[in-house]
Amino acid sequence: HFGLSNFGSSTFPLFASAELRSNAAMLVATTTTVDPCVTSTISTYDLGLHIGGVFIVLAGSLLGVMSTLLGLHCPRLRLPLLAVSVGKAAGTGIILCCAMIHMLEPAAASFASSCMPSAFNEDYPAFAYLFALLAVLCMYMLEYVLGTLHVHHSEPSPEKVVTETEQSLLMRILAASATELGMSVHSVIIGLTTGLASDGEFRVLVAALFFHQLFEGMGLGSRLATKSVGFGTDLALALFFSTTAPAGMAAGAALLAQGGV
Repeated sequence: HFGLSNFGSSTFPLFASAELRSNAAMLVATTTTVDPCVTSTISTYDLGLHIGGVFIVLAGSLLGVMSTLLGLHCPRLRLPLLAVSVGKAAGTGIILCCAMIHMLEPAAASFASSCMPSAFNEDYPAFAYLFALLAVLCMYMLEYVLGTLHVHHSEPSPEKVVTETEQSLLMRILAASATELGMSVHSVIIGLTTGLASDGEFRVLVAALFFHQLFEGMGLGSRLATKSVGFGTDLALALFFSTTAPAGMAAGAALLAQGGV
């Protein structure tokens, strides 16, 4: 009598056939293979460390988004025109890179995972790009429909100047809200992932997430500055974005503290 650990070793009977020893080795490999679709347990988790990370990421988010907004609304903090133009261009580039590189590539990799149903990878491997295209089309359609409805429900000629101003304001609110929604949902998800990480991974992820939120905040702030709808609304949108990633991290820490993961 001997265990599976002896299969294929020097103690395996010499008279065993090569096929039998091969099957035994395959059986050992099968029993020790880790299922990649099963969530692994977290070895070390310091709740105080994770709570401190929440405030670090919150500071990065506020610093990024408020740096551009304060320059727009506070004359004493107003930056030179060249710096504002460069900041707006950089902010637009950050948003495009976030969507087309930082988010789209991992989404395609996730759909290609063997843990997903075959309909999302083997049958049709381009679902990530299809959903990205549908999102762009839906945003343009929503903007067109809202603008058209606003024009049809406005008063005719005597109020033409006011109508154009109101329509421009509506488009600015829609553009700012769409940008805010997309980036905030993304921030909640990566915040939740960071909050569920073990201590070793958490330290690296917090440093990366700090700069991630800093540059995303700069991109959103420049977008809000370009499509400004008033300091109060801009400030509310900025504060909402700044709290999304920390809220996700706090939710992840709460789940682990309650044994929900």
